[in-house]
Amino acid sequence: RASIAALTKKANELAAHIPNLDRAEYDVFAELLDDLRRKAGVAVPRASWQLPSRPVPIPGRPAFTQPNTVHKVQYDLTANGSFYQLLRYINLIEQQKRFIGVEGFNVTKGTESKGATPKRNLRLTIYSYTYKLPAAAFVIDAEEARSGKSTDIPD
Repeated sequence: RASIAALTKKANELAAHIPNLDRAEYDVFAELLDDLRRKAGVAVPRASWQLPSRPVPIPGRPAFTQPNTVHKVQYDLTANGSFYQLLRYINLIEQQKRFIGVEGFNVTKGTESKGATPKRNLRLTIYSYTYKLPAAAFVIDAEEARSGKSTDIPD
């Protein structure tokens, strides 16, 4: 029982890294990105998500096929802020307990005002994974084994 409890606790911790795909998951992830935006102090005028196209094989590496139980989603974001705000935003994304990968980013010169901190524009492509739940629950049929005959409790 202690081993099962320890494994259940570890499974719940790992579930935070790659959560199950359900209807609310996209909203949960969008709220996480919005919270990170507020912490970093950047503006995100554009954000979109898409299913990534087929992966391009990397020369010299064996081909990798993604399991059917894993769902990858790619997000394209545009963020505006000072260089250090954008740096903090990327840092916050990479430090999350949930697995979020940075596919690529591009920093360009933004709008500038006299006496104000120069602004930068960040185009960021990130990706995340979720598990696809099976259609039906997996059930293990096992009869409970009794260790022996029990004695009656006295009155």
